[in-house]
Amino acid sequence: MLHANSGIELTSMERDPASGEHRLRYDPETTPTSLAVVAATATVSNVETTDLDPLFESVDPDALDALTTSQDRETTGLRISFDYEGRTVTVDGHGWVRIGEQAPESTENHHAMVSD
Repeated sequence: MLHANSGIELTSMERDPASGEHRLRYDPETTPTSLAVVAATATVSNVETTDLDPLFESVDPDALDALTTSQDRETTGLRISFDYEGRTVTVDGHGWVRIGEQAPESTENHHAMVSD
């Protein structure tokens, strides 16, 4: 088990060498998705969670948690993608956080996308 510097437990981490994407697993029954995103981003970036920008500057943490904890999350293909800390982050209701490689120079072009 991985323990992010925030105290949030991430149960596994793998990296796709072709895309550079990191996949981190957390327990959605005990950890809010918003906290898992911050912990996973800090882990991948090798920084403290307090060194990161507040998540609410990229996405509404309450809405993120509500969407990924709905009763139907296990039966839907819900995926939410947004930019955070110069990386594209994708989460689902199954306990996975996917974090893309950091862009060379992050721009202020923020986006968020929900797909089902």
